[in-house]
Amino acid sequence: MSYDLMIFDKEQTPNNKETFLQLYDEKTKWAEPHDYTTISVTTPVLQKWYQYMVEHFSNMNLVDGNY
Repeated sequence: MSYDLMIFDKEQTPNNKETFLQLYDEKTKWAEPHDYTTISVTTPVLQKWYQYMVEHFSNMNLVDGNY
């Protein structure tokens, strides 16, 4: 069993509900030209969080040892 999480950098995320939902709708279209394992496109705070998490939890999307 698994589930998906979406993590946000609070410094880069709108705190207005309507604006946040617009951002969420845009981000979940996955129109960016990168895959799910490309962490360089996110903020340094989220990159650090991700690196910490994969030390403790397996990365299902890990391909050939690269993120």
